Amino acid sequence: MIQEIEPALMRDRYFPRSRQTVATARQFTAETLDVWGVTHHRDDLLLCVSELASNALRYGVAPGRYYRVRLMAYDGGVRLEVHDSGPGLSNTRVGDGYGLRIVEAVSDRWGALPRQPGKSVWCEFGGPPAGAAEDSRSRRETAYLLCSPRNAQILVESIAELDADRS
Repeated sequence: MIQEIEPALMRDRYFPRSRQTVATARQFTAETLDVWGVTHHRDDLLLCVSELASNALRYGVAPGRYYRVRLMAYDGGVRLEVHDSGPGLSNTRVGDGYGLRIVEAVSDRWGALPRQPGKSVWCEFGGPPAGAAEDSRSRRETAYLLCSPRNAQILVESIAELDADRS
């Protein structure tokens, strides 16, 4: 018996080294998810792209260089990757800051891979499990608890901004 395998969907875009591009990367991600009809984990994916793009700008993108956001939808899930040209994987450990703690808390899997030049930091979200609404909410609450008071306020503002973008 021959089983058909559906190909993964993929979109990527390059963004210049500028803080303003974090919002643009989030918009690109939101538009991609909308086109693909992905609704589950949408807010978590938008939060992760904000965190990973911010990290790329802070640690990995040299002046005059770009970072890339890549999204892939595959059977039952979505993978988000942010590629930068920064050196090594030294800034991809949980504990160096709160951004990767948030990514770890809300995603199903995450990691970093070396590339030439730089690295790719990725996270994955599986398809919707039973009780999906409670699962997504509890992940964000866990991420909130991992934050310092200052970063918790930033997280609350990011979530409010995501909610406003949806309206």
